[in-house]
Amino acid sequence: MSEPEKKNKIPVAKKPRWTLTEEVKQAARLSIIEYLSNPENDFIVRIKYSTDILKYKHGYSVYSIFSPEELTDIEQTALALRRAQCLSRTVKIDEKLFELAEAGDLNAIKLYYEKFEGLGSRIEHNVKGQIDHNHVHVSVEYIKPDEAEVVDVKQIDDDEE
Repeated sequence: MSEPEKKNKIPVAKKPRWTLTEEVKQAARLSIIEYLSNPENDFIVRIKYSTDILKYKHGYSVYSIFSPEELTDIEQTALALRRAQCLSRTVKIDEKLFELAEAGDLNAIKLYYEKFEGLGSRIEHNVKGQIDHNHVHVSVEYIKPDEAEVVDVKQIDDDEE
């Protein structure tokens, strides 16, 4: 083939090195779910699924296997499994909180009512301040949302000290 013929030749796409079979896709899916559902593992970005979980060289390989919708489905499945695994831990914590509340621990009693009864002293803080002539003036208002009134106002002026 002469030099001009080589330049005008249309490139042919190379065959992929591996074939994506349903078995390969299912194995990749299970590997990602296993990793993400483990509470010991941190959540990672999707392109790290390829390198960290599936052990591919390129981060975007996961997108050649799964569509974004399929990845969302995988993540939701893994999150449900992760929550189920953490549920037993949460139950143990709630039981311990109840035991402490029954024993008379005031902080545990308060936390118990806040958590299970929706009661509590939820206070909103409004912090206002200004700086003028190298002095700081700060006021903090503690407001109970149910009563919509200022409970306490504290002012701090650095020029008074």
